[in-house]
Amino acid sequence: MEQTARPEERSCSGLTSSTHHTRGIVMSINLTNISQLEAKIDKAMKQMKSLTTTTKADFVIESVDYYLNELKKKKLIS
Repeated sequence: MEQTARPEERSCSGLTSSTHHTRGIVMSINLTNISQLEAKIDKAMKQMKSLTTTTKADFVIESVDYYLNELKKKKLIS
């Protein structure tokens, strides 16, 4: 029996994210005291003119996905 995908929930207060996947997996990430990282994220978001994400949480999620895909391409992870 195939499950339907539930919508993703993302918020930007402290870069908190919860994602509901089709397999029922829920992931949550909480980062605190990250002012330098947050400043770098803000700078990167301003410099990327073609950026489609609007929140820091979305940016971080897409960045991590991209990074993991690059590691897979280089066969550093499977």
